[in-house]
Amino acid sequence: MESVNAPSISAENLSPTLNSSATLIPQKDGDIEVPQSRAYESPQEGGKNAWFAVCGGFLTLFTTIGYAEAFGVYEDYYVRAGAASASSISWIGSTQALCLFLSCLPAGYLYDMGYCRVTPIFGAALMVFSMFMVSIVDISKYDQLLLAMGFGTGIGMGFASLPASAIQSHYWRKKQPLAIGLALSGT
Repeated sequence: MESVNAPSISAENLSPTLNSSATLIPQKDGDIEVPQSRAYESPQEGGKNAWFAVCGGFLTLFTTIGYAEAFGVYEDYYVRAGAASASSISWIGSTQALCLFLSCLPAGYLYDMGYCRVTPIFGAALMVFSMFMVSIVDISKYDQLLLAMGFGTGIGMGFASLPASAIQSHYWRKKQPLAIGLALSGT
């Protein structure tokens, strides 16, 4: 096996320099050029788009987590209609809450990958589609209710709700707790 002669880098031949964007970049004397990195850009402070993000976050969380918290209305209706026992119907709400929070894991990953617009659109579309399916299912069929209301709306709510709260940190620095608090008050 051939060995490759790589230039050795030691502490003596590295000298940190300050570039125009105020970041320390080590440079080596010799023939290796170190690329300059972009400095961290701090979030903007407020503005019209930031307040729209707070209002949108409030409305999104109101329609997702607020809807999940109101499951007792559906449970009462299904029990009175004779769909199943109260304990069986409560599994639908529990599944919906579980799917809401578990689907935040892939939603967060997609959000971090840069799909911050696609993620809530997919979640809202899945949630609306599942609500339409709830309206046409036969309530005597427990599996249809569980699939449409438990899994469908739960996963849709998770994909829609996570970006609504996470986007607030992109627009605020000093008033970030206030912005996140206002958006989360929709829950």
